[in-house]
Amino acid sequence: MRPTREQISNNAARLAAVWGDGIPEWNDSTRAVADDACAGVIHFHANGILPTAVGRRGIAWSGPQHPHQEWRAQLNRFKWLGPLAAGYRATGHDDYARAARDCIEDWIATHPTREGWQASPYDSVLNLCTRLGHSQGGGWLSTLPVFLKSSVYDDGFVSALLDSVLAQMDYLRRHIAPEINWRIANADGLLVGGLLLEPHPAARSLRDFAVRVLNDAFTRQVLPDGCHYERNPSYHHWMTTVMDRCWTLGRAMPELGLAVDAEGVARMYDYSLAATAPNGAWNALHDCQGIRNPDYRSPAREGRAAFRARAGLPDTLPPPSRFFPDAGHALLRADWTPRADYLTFDASLYGSCHFHAGRNSIQFHVKGRPILVDPGWLSYEGSDPMSAHGRSTRAHNTLNLNGWNQSPSNPAETRHFGAEGYDVVASEYTGGYWCGADDGTCQAGDGIWGSHHRALVWVHGRFAVAIDNFTRHPVTDERRQPSIELNWQFDEGPVVLDDRARTVHTCCEGPNLLMLFPLGAEAFELSVHAGERAPLRGWIPTQQGYGPAPQLVVEQKPMKQAWLDMATVLIPFEGTTPPTVRTRMFEKTNDRRYWKLVLEWADGSSDTVVWNWRLCQMIGEVDGMSTDASLLHVRRGPDGAVLGGAAFDGTYLQPQAGGIDRSGAILF
Repeated sequence: MRPTREQISNNAARLAAVWGDGIPEWNDSTRAVADDACAGVIHFHANGILPTAVGRRGIAWSGPQHPHQEWRAQLNRFKWLGPLAAGYRATGHDDYARAARDCIEDWIATHPTREGWQASPYDSVLNLCTRLGHSQGGGWLSTLPVFLKSSVYDDGFVSALLDSVLAQMDYLRRHIAPEINWRIANADGLLVGGLLLEPHPAARSLRDFAVRVLNDAFTRQVLPDGCHYERNPSYHHWMTTVMDRCWTLGRAMPELGLAVDAEGVARMYDYSLAATAPNGAWNALHDCQGIRNPDYRSPAREGRAAFRARAGLPDTLPPPSRFFPDAGHALLRADWTPRADYLTFDASLYGSCHFHAGRNSIQFHVKGRPILVDPGWLSYEGSDPMSAHGRSTRAHNTLNLNGWNQSPSNPAETRHFGAEGYDVVASEYTGGYWCGADDGTCQAGDGIWGSHHRALVWVHGRFAVAIDNFTRHPVTDERRQPSIELNWQFDEGPVVLDDRARTVHTCCEGPNLLMLFPLGAEAFELSVHAGERAPLRGWIPTQQGYGPAPQLVVEQKPMKQAWLDMATVLIPFEGTTPPTVRTRMFEKTNDRRYWKLVLEWADGSSDTVVWNWRLCQMIGEVDGMSTDASLLHVRRGPDGAVLGGAAFDGTYLQPQAGGIDRSGAILF
């Protein structure tokens, strides 16, 4: 029994009372998409927006217009139906309904409805559920209640549309994705279809199956710390909004049996919020892009506040700095203002296909401005070399051998210590480096075992130090000795390299960053590259694709020893003239081996950072102090008097008295 027009409208009204109808606002942006669709022009979103003429009949659904996998996907997802529905609802003009019908009829003619319907080679189950519509609107079904008011959507066309929908949903149920965001999106689409198509005999079965899959995914795909297991901020937030809607629907329709709880969704929103840069855009970890527009509107902060209000949870912000152990992400900020300093440390556990090989990589936003950046995704077309480059180790702010990539193996250990005014993160990647990568994460060919331990020490408002220890497998053939690179990718803008002083600083209006190399880089060559293709270096995403941006390469070729210790100091400053800072290094080499870095500032004050090898044992006695901590910071005034500091990963510090912070920090 096919549902009547009235039943579809009533079902849609019941859902809209819970979620809203998902039809976008009618504004200049949606008008442009809708009017172009009426003219047979579809907007292709990949690297920028490319309007593409396809017509309204006789459309080549295999997507020959662009040799790009995303174009084929977007063409078969019908995302322009939402703006068309918005246009019809706002104006009542049948042109918008006619454009929607023409495209749908043409698609059905190219993919005829028959028993045992099969998807085309250029289609996918993700395209399918998006094409039909899901909880966030769009698609054939989600826009159907709006277009039913138009005579263009006559009974004959609606009957043909529903026959195709049921055939596609039957296929989707039998071929539902086994993992990642696709599985949740598929179930989301089946749930919406099952609810809208009642009382058709298949509707309840589709709905109940979707509920079981969504409950299972909430248990298995959402990690205990709240992060979706792909560990990708933008995909995570998409999954967060789906689970938010499942929780909301479960409250309104408890008979469905949705087992999504408020506490779990709240944790998901907390990760989304932490994964936003100060401007509210995603921080570009893995397959997402860090939009650098300072006026970007944060979907995470607004969505979190709205959910907490509906769930009756307090409208309070979490701590600014958070470590998410199941994700492997340290997301650190000074405060929640748009001009906060913000750092990320990527110690990701492997997160499936959207993963980037950038373990121990750092990003640094100074006073809200991105300076050291992650490239995010540069291209979603696999044949484009930029696709592999964006996922490569070389494109990230970390170490590599020969420009090769890390493997997908998980870090051996990651720890975070946080205290007022401090964050310390330490992680060890031990998976080796491999050539012949076909996509930036899946290695083939030769490789060298290597272990990279990085500790990041951030003294809020003053400086950060990246401390690297690297060990590799010895290579006996001198002709095959690898090179080693430490790369630092900057945002667009001028960068000044001083070869004599061996310093690098950005030189933009407003916030900037000074980099010093007091340990380990003495025998390394420093060079700056932008927009190079052989090899690919110095590329970041832009609004219209990708463009050049300076990348600092600290390189030794060949690597002279099978191990190294290195320290890089990162000092934020305002204006175009960097501060004058003198660095001094000391090393103690007995059974309590440690390094001591002293930063001497122009006003006579100083900061001392002391650490031992991989933070694996106590420091002992240093500068009149005794501690079992593995990391120590001391700040002194111009007269040498101790002004304060902190010890990490220990239980005592003498003679300075201080309680042990809950994270293992001793403040004094």
